[in-house]
Amino acid sequence: YILDSGASEVAISETMEKYLYDIGALRKEDYLPNQTFKLADGSSTVHRRVLLPSVTIGDITLNRVPAYITKDSSPLLFGKSALD
Repeated sequence: YILDSGASEVAISETMEKYLYDIGALRKEDYLPNQTFKLADGSSTVHRRVLLPSVTIGDITLNRVPAYITKDSSPLLFGKSALD
């Protein structure tokens, strides 16, 4: 992950989304409406989104973290939805 205070949300890959869904960590109820994100180069892109029940980093657990789903080849950003 890249720590990015300019990114509005945490990104998860499509593979991670599938894994979390398959093990029951994500449910249908956790999906949020799609959102258009403006990128640093001025372009826009639409992503599917989820509300992650929790994100744990070391001893810190964050609850109910909004995240967008990105292609497996895209950089994974750790953005403001977790940093705030």
